[in-house]
Amino acid sequence: MNSTVTETANSNAVPFSAITFVPQDPDRAFAVTQNGQLFERDFSNAAGQFTPVSLSQWALPAGATLVSRLIPVRTPDFKLYLLTQNAIGRYDDDGQPITTIHNWPDPNESLMSLVSHPSRDETLFLGTSRGVYLSEDGGANWEQYSRAMPAVPITELSFDQGYLYAATFGRGLWRCKPCPR
Repeated sequence: MNSTVTETANSNAVPFSAITFVPQDPDRAFAVTQNGQLFERDFSNAAGQFTPVSLSQWALPAGATLVSRLIPVRTPDFKLYLLTQNAIGRYDDDGQPITTIHNWPDPNESLMSLVSHPSRDETLFLGTSRGVYLSEDGGANWEQYSRAMPAVPITELSFDQGYLYAATFGRGLWRCKPCPR
């Protein structure tokens, strides 16, 4: 039985570059095209397709060529973070356009992964080509997070049972237990 279905973002076949499901609502998914147009789909409706989210074309910052990640956050309200190689955007699920919340200042450092703290609102961890960074204001400001994390490319970040895990390019898997400030 072949259950493969191909969906495109529009009649011009703009490719999707990232997809994510909402953890508290597994039938709800978001996808984004490489040029920053956000789409939503309700998988409980078998006939449904990805449809554009109102007002949600992200005006990609200068130098950004591809939205590479979508990161859902639901503490306390649903937010969706979008990641390019040099900028972070946010969609607040309120019908407003996606906003750029941070342009990375170093053009030689690439943004690679983003994860939210599971119990601390507005606390985010960012994996870059040079290590891990911490924001405690929803991504507006960042500082190097060196607590037991290497200063190497961080390809993926994840939380499990209170530990922050970092997958690295060539240096293995690292973990630490972030402590409150």
